Amino acid sequence: MKVDSLILIYALRYSLGRMSGAASDVCEAILDNIEKFSSWELLCIVKDIEEYKSINGTLGDDFDEKAWINLIVEINKQVNK
Repeated sequence: MKVDSLILIYALRYSLGRMSGAASDVCEAILDNIEKFSSWELLCIVKDIEEYKSINGTLGDDFDEKAWINLIVEINKQVNK
């Protein structure tokens, strides 16, 4: 399915902190489409995740937090290519 990068950013912002399958689904969708994002969009995603954690102290339950942290790691690899 064709997915616009902005739609994935909106989905990320919606799913941050939710304790559901949304977090892992959004992370997977972003990673599956990572080549569609500009560097500034990827850095914006990292910033959104880090700011959410800073404000709320958590990124959701342990499973969700692992998904968000893995996404940050993979984005940083992509940006540093």
